[in-house]
Amino acid sequence: MNYKTFEYDNYRIHFCKQKKFKTVEFRIYFCSEVNRKKMTYHSVLMDMLVFGSKKYPTKRELLKKRITV
Repeated sequence: MNYKTFEYDNYRIHFCKQKKFKTVEFRIYFCSEVNRKKMTYHSVLMDMLVFGSKKYPTKRELLKKRITV
């Protein structure tokens, strides 16, 4: 297993490369003061990252595709 860490301005990226699995996993952790406005932005950003794509731009279209499969 190959493990690397890159540090930038306000964030760190960890890469863990191995040949055992074909799954790609991506995680983002927000570490900042908690307030109502930031929580809303983080929630919207999370939905966009998890459910957004060019092929299925809305959560509804993605769910429709899952139902037909």
